[in-house]
Amino acid sequence: MIKKILFISNHGSFFFSHRYNIFKEAKKRNISILGICRGMQIINVILGGGLSKVANHVATKHNLNSLIHSEAFEKKVNSYHKWGISNNDLASELNPIAVDEQGNIEAFINSTKSILGIMWHPEREQPYSQKDINLIKKFLCKQEL
Repeated sequence: MIKKILFISNHGSFFFSHRYNIFKEAKKRNISILGICRGMQIINVILGGGLSKVANHVATKHNLNSLIHSEAFEKKVNSYHKWGISNNDLASELNPIAVDEQGNIEAFINSTKSILGIMWHPEREQPYSQKDINLIKKFLCKQEL
């Protein structure tokens, strides 16, 4: 039985249509879903949100500003995207939990804590960030972030 799903970066309508079906089934079964970068964007769009062009987010690093009491988001993250999620773009059932310096949403979670989206790529950091490891572990174990 599938217990967790990871959405990562792939482009094209073929991938979107399959992700849409997988996402809807996973949500119906309350399976945890983690979206990274494009995966986060796709989750937001599937749930009725939108995307906006962002400047200076390709092959760079920037600071996060945490919107919750969590040290997981007190850090600098990598950035590889041209599209972001503003407050106006966020799907209504998602809650922002971290933003960049311009206020674009860099992480969100839903009210049941079964969906987490992060806009940066933890897998691209060497060595891996202990904060990212702890964040993902806490999410997968359904603990407070």
